[in-house]
Amino acid sequence: ILHDGPNLISFPALPTDVGLENVFSSIENEVYGVVAEGQSAARIGDLWVGSLTEIIPTKGYWVILELDDVFGEVNYEVLGFPINFNIQYELWEGPNLISYIGNDNVPLEVAIPDDIEPFITDIISEGNAAYHHPLAGWFGSLTTFNMGKGYWVKSSQELTLQWELEVFTTSFDRVSPREESSRFNFEQSSQQAFYYISEINGFTPTSIDDKIISYCNGNITGSRNWNGIYTDIPAMGNDGNNYSEGYCEIRDIPDFKFYDSKNDKLISLESSNVSPWASNGITFMTLSIESMDVNIPSTTAIHGSYPNPFNPISTIEFSLGGDSYIELSIHNVNGEKVETLFNGYKNAGKHQIIWNAKNYPSGMYFFTLNSSSGILTHKLLLLK
Repeated sequence: ILHDGPNLISFPALPTDVGLENVFSSIENEVYGVVAEGQSAARIGDLWVGSLTEIIPTKGYWVILELDDVFGEVNYEVLGFPINFNIQYELWEGPNLISYIGNDNVPLEVAIPDDIEPFITDIISEGNAAYHHPLAGWFGSLTTFNMGKGYWVKSSQELTLQWELEVFTTSFDRVSPREESSRFNFEQSSQQAFYYISEINGFTPTSIDDKIISYCNGNITGSRNWNGIYTDIPAMGNDGNNYSEGYCEIRDIPDFKFYDSKNDKLISLESSNVSPWASNGITFMTLSIESMDVNIPSTTAIHGSYPNPFNPISTIEFSLGGDSYIELSIHNVNGEKVETLFNGYKNAGKHQIIWNAKNYPSGMYFFTLNSSSGILTHKLLLLK
């Protein structure tokens, strides 16, 4: 089952014809693009264009769908010959985007051969990650391998990998991540980084319902239920698609907040060792509670946009006087909604959002902020 946007997958079976047109024929009307390690392809009309032309069984792929319903899903099946479980992977030093061929739900430390494991430093999947500590083993939200998924596997040297095929029978007591609350939803992006928390100075979370949330440009880019030391917090990046507008860019430094589930309160966190965002980046950091929240506006307001007039991109700045579910939308002079820029939860504070009007004609438009405090509008003049 694939969802709208990017899906990190691999192929446990393939037909004889591994060209993109054949492999994706069953979802040709939904698939927008395919991204591999160092290659990509996009579907334009009935044609595939780009450097990626065929599917390889040892590789992982971001398959990007465009569905009419952003919450929709499609069933995707590939009929073909099963991939040999004894297949070998030639890994180079650094990140490798590969498949997994083996039993489902196998713990990382079981699937990776013992003689190889010391050289595997990190593994990243869609929205989850794991870090290998040389003495303490694996930490993070990613705990098992499953067929049909794709994985970024980081190696400290060139090596040959073959998955361990012994049947997994021993007990496994590491806690899998809990499903995230819709209050802190974010869109999966094909560009993602992970920030591991080694310590939170000043307090220790006491509930597995407590969360750490990441932000870039005032937008929620990731959240994770607290799972003890080395809880990994995703921070999604802008991959050029609409669903990721306003997400982290190269050299952005994410902000972090702690959600106290007992008191239903968001607490700002700070750190002196947060590395700038980079795709597939892994950062270890110590967080602490800010001494006090500053510059939190007392009212909800739209502060303006720049440039205005504009062509075709404008940045709108606004602030929220309290945490709120909001809708940010664009209307034309007839009062018709032409685009929804955001619909979800945002915390109190200053924010900005970008509107790319490349698909709209010149004219006057209205940016609308609908929150629990009421409805506010702001004029935008598009000149082409």
